[in-house]
Amino acid sequence: MGHNHAIQHPTGDQVATLWVKEGDVVQTGTALLQLGGQAQNVDLDLTESHLLEIMARRARLLSERDDRLSIEFDPVLQTKAAEDPDLQLMLQGQVQLFETHLAYRLQTEKLHNQTAQMGLEIEGLSAQVQATERQLALLGKELVAQFSLKRQRARRPGTALRTSAAGGCAPRQDPATSRQTRRSTNAASRN
Repeated sequence: MGHNHAIQHPTGDQVATLWVKEGDVVQTGTALLQLGGQAQNVDLDLTESHLLEIMARRARLLSERDDRLSIEFDPVLQTKAAEDPDLQLMLQGQVQLFETHLAYRLQTEKLHNQTAQMGLEIEGLSAQVQATERQLALLGKELVAQFSLKRQRARRPGTALRTSAAGGCAPRQDPATSRQTRRSTNAASRN
């Protein structure tokens, strides 16, 4: 008896209620005071706030991973957000971030589709170019063959080549043979 003991809380806090006065005699185990608990409440509030933020971020990330069109928040988050405007703002921030990522994802997908379509168009145009090149080569061979034929006809005695109005080549007769053909045609028509 008569011993004074210093008391101290391990984490610190403010005294909310003091149940004894200096000099009072107390029994072992008797409560002397009640702490306010504000330090623990602040820690609890910070930890809970951090937990809710992680839950909201997790819901957004899962929705992005699963290619959803909206976020499915945990019911606990939705209930607490109805009571806490700060939490509502945080959830709105996650929704805005999700919508931005969704728009980016859709735009990227659209660009991939356009790229694939352009690739197909390029293949089609390349095939057209190859077909046109083959056609040109065939026309070139045909032209060479026609010129060769024209030269061969021109070398025949008594035959000259003349061009028709249609652009083709026809054998031309010798003028003397031409007169003789006209005479025989005229004589046949008289009879």
